[in-house]
Amino acid sequence: MCCEQQPGLALLEHFFTEASTLAHATTPTGEPIATQDDLQTWRMLYAKLSDILEPLWLSIFPSTRVLHAFPPDSPEYAEATKTTDAYDQHVWRFLAAFALEGNAEQHTKLVRELRGKIMSNLKMAGRMGLDERERIRKVRNVNLFLNTLGLDSSQIPLQ
Repeated sequence: MCCEQQPGLALLEHFFTEASTLAHATTPTGEPIATQDDLQTWRMLYAKLSDILEPLWLSIFPSTRVLHAFPPDSPEYAEATKTTDAYDQHVWRFLAAFALEGNAEQHTKLVRELRGKIMSNLKMAGRMGLDERERIRKVRNVNLFLNTLGLDSSQIPLQ
């Protein structure tokens, strides 16, 4: 599937960014460029794509596919996350672009699907054994997505 590869995600991210720009753009006189029919069509397309992608959200993260091979608390798992975080960044960026056009219900679904991934990244960032750069990258990746929704990782209690 194209959303499991970085070029495919980059293309989808660009598509959503451009669609968002067009949906909210105005002429020099302040008139909207998109008609109400255009906006309705866009919302329907977005909802359909959101429904299609919902069961795939976790599988588009390279770390999910790679880390599945290691026991969660093993040294190998911790070492592998250092590498996979860099690959996950483009997924978090895509999810941020995708969320820009979503409504509250779609945001709730998206956060619900990604809750485990968000919590895992934040808990791993708080563990010993990661250097400061690696911790910052984990938190920054999560915040890239959460900030789009008006949230921040600092608002999430970790127990």
